[in-house]
Amino acid sequence: GIGLTAATGDVTLTTTDAAKKVILNTGTAAIFSHTSDANDEDFTIEQIGAFDASLMIKSAGTGLNAIAISTTAGGIDITAAGNFAGEDLDITATGATTEMRLTSASTEADAIKLNATAGGIDIVGTNSTINITNTADGAEDDIKIHQAGAFDASLILRSEGTGTDAIKLNATAGGVEINAGTGLNIDAANTLEITNTATADAQDLTIAQAGAFDASLDLSSTGTGT
Repeated sequence: GIGLTAATGDVTLTTTDAAKKVILNTGTAAIFSHTSDANDEDFTIEQIGAFDASLMIKSAGTGLNAIAISTTAGGIDITAAGNFAGEDLDITATGATTEMRLTSASTEADAIKLNATAGGIDIVGTNSTINITNTADGAEDDIKIHQAGAFDASLILRSEGTGTDAIKLNATAGGVEINAGTGLNIDAANTLEITNTATADAQDLTIAQAGAFDASLDLSSTGTGT
């Protein structure tokens, strides 16, 4: 092999034409390698200079792993420190059949965690569907949607769908429980139906006002029909 060693300074490879390349290998596999034998012996690839200049990693490969970033032991940190509009961390799949997948084999409660410490989180699907599924294999493997913080903040489920099930709560085996800390308002601009379809004895529909206080169960109507 050929070794380039600088005892005190840097090793500089320079092309006089900005469009030219430093080519490592052609027509065969190539490895750019650094071997450490102690902590903090990092391998750094850097773009220096506070200008509109980028560090680009490109691949014209056609394989499923045209660009692969992997660690055999430690983790991976990706940080965008920009503080102006457009200085975002963008991960984009542009192909019509190219999916973006986040997969974790971790068994921890936060195996995949989306955390915005100050701003919000948007999940948007266009002309398609959005599925959020939790497959339980034991008791208390729940899926939870929480609005935390004792302020005038709401958990809002909204649909502009025009079907009769524009918003649908469906329990195929267990029940549905709605528990309000203060009041509960159900308002239908059209018809409101509450139906219990029994398949056996004692499967009752019960409307009850509980609590031994001056509280009433009021059924009222301003309808004008007979």
